[in-house]
Parts: sequence; C-alpha cells; structure tokens
Amino acid sequence: MATIREYFERDAPSHTMGARRSHEITTPQGETIVVESRVQLDFFAGAKYVFFFLPGSKNSIGLASYVISSLCLNIANDLDNQIEASYTFNEDIAISSSDLLFTGRMFLYIDSLIEPAQKTALVELAAQHGLALKIRDNAYAFIRTSNETPRAFISHDSRDKEAIARPLALKLSSLLCPVWYDEFSLIAGARLRESIEKGIRECRKCIVILSPNFLRNERWSKVEFNSAFTREIVECQDVILPIWSGITVKDVYDYCPSLADRLALNWEDGVDNVAGKLYRVLTL
Repeated sequence: MATIREYFERDAPSHTMGARRSHEITTPQGETIVVESRVQLDFFAGAKYVFFFLPGSKNSIGLASYVISSLCLNIANDLDNQIEASYTFNEDIAISSSDLLFTGRMFLYIDSLIEPAQKTALVELAAQHGLALKIRDNAYAFIRTSNETPRAFISHDSRDKEAIARPLALKLSSLLCPVWYDEFSLIAGARLRESIEKGIRECRKCIVILSPNFLRNERWSKVEFNSAFTREIVECQDVILPIWSGITVKDVYDYCPSLADRLALNWEDGVDNVAGKLYRVLTL
C-alpha cells in the first residue's frame, strides 16, 4: 500500500520535467521541519506548477498555511532564477522554461489527516493568493489504494476514533498494511450494514478495539462484533484480534466469556508497539 510520500514522488506526468528543493522551516513552537518542493515543467502545455510534501507535524494546518501564503509564492516569483531548462520539439522549435507560464496550480501532499473543513479553509486561503490548490493527505492515499484487499477490518466505537482507531489505521497504512477503516473505506451512498458485513467477510482478520465505550455500545459496535464472532464459528478459526484499552479481564468476560482468555494487545503500550505486533500477524 503506497504512502502519501510515495504519491508525491510519483505523481507527475511522464512527459514533464521536475526540479526539486528542500526548505527547512522552524515553527513558532520550535519544531524544525523539512518541506520538499518540486516545480514541474510541462513544455507541451506551456505551463509550470508546484508540488509540496509536508511531513507529519504537531500543527499541520499552520505549516500548510505558511507554505501557501509564503513559501509557494516565493518559489513562484523566482521560478526563472531557480530553473534553467529547455525542450526542443524539432530542429526549428525550442522552448525555454522561462517561456512557460506559472498556472497557479499547487499540489499539497500532507502526511497527516486533514478534516474537510480544514481543507476548505486552506483552499480558500490559496485562492486569496491566486493559487488553485489541490490537497492530498493520508485519506487520499487510502482512497488511491482502495483496490488493494484490506488485511484487517478495524471495529471500534466512534468515540474512540480520534484517540485509537484513526492513529492505528494510519500507522498500519504507513507500514504498507492496508486495513478496512470506515473513514476511508465507506463511500457516500453506500448501504452501511452491507458495506460493513462485506468488509468483515472479506478481510483476513478483524481488529476489535475493546474499550469501555465499545462494551457499552449496543448498536453498530455490537453488530460488527457479532458478525466477526459468527464468522469464527462458521470458519472454525480465530478471526478477532482484540486490543484492550482501559478495561479489565472481568469487563471482557462479562461482555463475551469466550473472549476473556484470548491473548490481547494493550493500547497503553503505544500505537507503534501495537501496530508493529499486528503487522507481524497480518503479513504472515
């Protein structure tokens, strides 16, 4: 499964030429970040446009705003001084990079998950500076690779999405281990129950995030658990990979006695540790 960094590297038409630079930025919080830019030259279209890659940051939105408002404009204003290239179509016609028009097109690849409202605000900010912005974040990477068969279904209570489910899904994705995760796997207009049951049925495993929220949920979380547990009975194999967060053995026993003796991962060990152990199981 490709990462957003890989898409930054590969997303350029084969007939264009690219010139790259690195920019070291220090944020107001004292964080030093290296942002990469690539000016793409399209001699056939007579145009040039700019790509940026932003690594994960404590303040991805602030960093993106700076790149839009300052860094991109500085690069755009100095394109001819940065790049000297030419292309000859035939013996009589040669075009220099200085003849190409900067279209204002800007592609921002962000190694983070940007909320829709935040994307809208960034696009509007870019428009104020005469830039046509396209944002490609980790959700974009998930969608691009949706044709890959997910290795696991992530079942969770929606109240655990921010703290557990999303960080776990993104970490597994960064390890090139695709997962079925609702924010990226469900499409508008899809029948919810059918989509979820199809995901549980087709994935090799079902990661179940057992938390106080999950155990109290009598709606979708219960439906997902019952579907995964039924599949274990039908296929006579272990499908569920439990992760415990803030619960005890008794809590699990009261919810499902047969699950209490299943070796579980503990979320308190950290996302890197948990994802690493899941990766080893899911890629066997």
